[in-house]
Amino acid sequence: SSVATVVVNSNTAITTDVSDPSPVCAGSPIGTLTVSASGTGAISYQWYSNTTASTTGGTLISGATTSSYTPTDTTAGTYYYYVVASSDCSTATSSVATVVVNSNTAITTDVSDPSPVCAGSPIGTLTVSASGTGAISYQWYSNTTASTTGGTLISGATTS
Repeated sequence: SSVATVVVNSNTAITTDVSDPSPVCAGSPIGTLTVSASGTGAISYQWYSNTTASTTGGTLISGATTSSYTPTDTTAGTYYYYVVASSDCSTATSSVATVVVNSNTAITTDVSDPSPVCAGSPIGTLTVSASGTGAISYQWYSNTTASTTGGTLISGATTS
C-alpha cells in the first residue's frame, strides 16, 4: 500500500491569559485587556461581560472581536470580562478579568459658615466629612476670597 499521511492539527489554546488591570477611579479610563491564543487556521475572538466572576452566562460585547478589549465602564463597581478564542479546531476560553472602578472622593457633609463673632472671640470648629475608596485624608486651606483656588495651606490642619 502507499503511505497515508495523517495531520493532527492543534486545538485552540489560550497562550497568554487576560489579567486584572489596576483599579481605577470612576470616570477614569480602564486599561486594555489583552489575550493571546494559538490554534489551527485563523483565530477569531469574542469578548463577553458578566455580572459574576464566571466564564458562563456572559453577555456578548458587540464589535469586541480582536485579541484586546478596552472596557468603557466609568461608574463605580466591579465588572467581569472574558474572551472566547476560536480556530479551525475548537474554542478556548480565557480566565475572567476583574475590573474594579472605585468611587471618587466626595464631600458628604460640607463645611458651613459659622455664626459671626466679635474680634478676639473664638470662631468655633469648622467640620466636613467625605466618603471614597480607601483612607480619606484632609487638608485645610485659608483664603482671602470666597474661592476654593489660590488658598494658603494651613500647616497641621489635616483632620475633618
